[in-house]
Amino acid sequence: MTKPAVFISSSREGLGLARELGRQLETTAAVTRWSEAAFHPGKTVAESLTEVADRSDFAVFVVSADDASTTPQSRWSPRPNVIFELGFLAGRLGLSRTFVVVADPGRVALPSDLAGTMYITLPTGDLSDLGAAVAPAAAVIRQAMADIATRQDRPSEYYSCFISYSWKDKDFAARLHDDLQGVGVRCWLDAKEMRVGDSLTEQIAKAIQVHDKVLLVLSEASVQSHWVKLEVRNALRVERDRDTTMLFPIRLDESVLEVSGVKEIDRLKEKYIGDFSDWQDQSRYRRAFSRLVRDLAISASVESERRS
Repeated sequence: MTKPAVFISSSREGLGLARELGRQLETTAAVTRWSEAAFHPGKTVAESLTEVADRSDFAVFVVSADDASTTPQSRWSPRPNVIFELGFLAGRLGLSRTFVVVADPGRVALPSDLAGTMYITLPTGDLSDLGAAVAPAAAVIRQAMADIATRQDRPSEYYSCFISYSWKDKDFAARLHDDLQGVGVRCWLDAKEMRVGDSLTEQIAKAIQVHDKVLLVLSEASVQSHWVKLEVRNALRVERDRDTTMLFPIRLDESVLEVSGVKEIDRLKEKYIGDFSDWQDQSRYRRAFSRLVRDLAISASVESERRS
């Protein structure tokens, strides 16, 4: 099995931590550190990072107070170049494939605009034993990588998804879209795909017809939404016509479990409903996301066998 390619970035101050982290990850990954990457004179940082992204499955950024600048609150924030590199690679690889390892977490103010990346904090205190200090972070990253197939091993055609959601849940839908794209699942999200003047009804109907799965985001807002009910009806019709499993409901709260007497919702309760109710908690979101990706892959595999 091909080892995933991991790019590790750090400043000079964090180089020792980055080297030790890379050493511990090398048993299960092909590691390239910033100092080893081929950054050619004459190329912009963005061009060099694009080449790195094309060769990498995951990116790890090591951040500490020593390589940060002060904020008015006497805390430390990563330097602008660190934020740029982190944001660039997170955008190319996906948030689920980007990790931030933080030393001195109490002294570092992490950027709120990159919520969704996995933040891993090192134990506070003495970091003289680098091996012991980074071992927990290495274990977390290895487990996360094991949950996601490498780009080289992923069949690009094995599924695509339409995300159905209420506008009030747009932040979750956008995060789910970006994370699924990051693991190779093609997604349709109206906020990203529709143009001014498009007919919402027509575009949604077309999207459901051409995608393999419908991820239905259920919440207090969506179970009352006319558009979500329309999407459920369209998806159930396609599911029946194709004789396949198309609807993958996921819930953000308990609302769907409390509703009764609504035909579309009652049909959904016959299916397993993924639990993303604590999606803003990083570890719980990660577990729910991994389960969803696994279930999508299993469904695609079963349907592929049926066609063969």
